Amino acid sequence: MAFVNPFSSLTSGDKQWVDHISKTLKNQLAINVDTPPLSIFQIPQILKDEKLEAYVPQRIGLGPNHHFQPELYQNMEQNKLTSVKRVLKSNKVQVSVDQVVDKVKEIIPIICACYDLYLDADDDTLAWLFTIDISSLLIYLVLILINRLQ
Repeated sequence: MAFVNPFSSLTSGDKQWVDHISKTLKNQLAINVDTPPLSIFQIPQILKDEKLEAYVPQRIGLGPNHHFQPELYQNMEQNKLTSVKRVLKSNKVQVSVDQVVDKVKEIIPIICACYDLYLDADDDTLAWLFTIDISSLLIYLVLILINRLQ
């Protein structure tokens, strides 16, 4: 997953970008949600300047900025998929992964509006990415809470 400068490869015949951006804007306009002016997805430059390595993921990559980083992806993707399986196979969850992805896809414009940069991925890719990352993050948080309560 990479961020794309929309003008870096734009040619007069490049209709793909126009189609994608117009669809994205129409989707975002259709959702009546105010996006907060602050973003939790980008570290302020003043903090990066102080100690950049403190803000670079070391063990797990979440979200479109870090999900596909090779050093994180190789070690964590199977763990994430196992987490998704745990969530979907639990006795209390009666949905398929496709149903979850479809629901996440409905809120992709809201999620994308939180990012300051253009995300170079289609809604389907982002919905799968967020479904996997959200499910694995939920399992980790539940395990942490259980450990703290014991």
